Amino acid sequence: MRDNGGMRRDPALIPLSQQHHDALALCVYIERAAKSGHLDLAHWNREVAAAWQSEIRWHFQAEEEVVFPAAQRVSELRLLVEGLLVEHAELRRFFDSGEKNALTAPDLHRFRERLHDHVRKEERQLFPPLQTALPPEELTAIGAALQAFFERHTGGPACAMRHPQPQAKP
Repeated sequence: MRDNGGMRRDPALIPLSQQHHDALALCVYIERAAKSGHLDLAHWNREVAAAWQSEIRWHFQAEEEVVFPAAQRVSELRLLVEGLLVEHAELRRFFDSGEKNALTAPDLHRFRERLHDHVRKEERQLFPPLQTALPPEELTAIGAALQAFFERHTGGPACAMRHPQPQAKP
């Protein structure tokens, strides 16, 4: 993924960037469904819950256990990481609502905006300076820790790529 001002993504962070791509695809599908005027809330509650269960919960945990502690050692990234943790908590509440089939149309709109903005912030404001600040061997260690995390929790080198499903045409 190259949503980073032209900076090439370090291989250690590519699995997270690929997962960000999936999250952005979910946002696009939600936006298209909302613009169609026929938003199937039951469908989108299921999709939000499925994205959480298959990928995003592991993604958040990997960031919180592996990437964010490394980023917090970079003084200019500490406040950003604190804000990202707050956003994770807010997004978890949306995912919880999706699992309970409780997301309303306004909730889904806010969720889409928050998830989109959160992904963009990580891709544009966290990853590039992190790649610049950390020595290559530390980035390699982060990549190995991420791979070990995903193998332990999902059985593979990253989360199973679950592509969001667009809403069926009404």
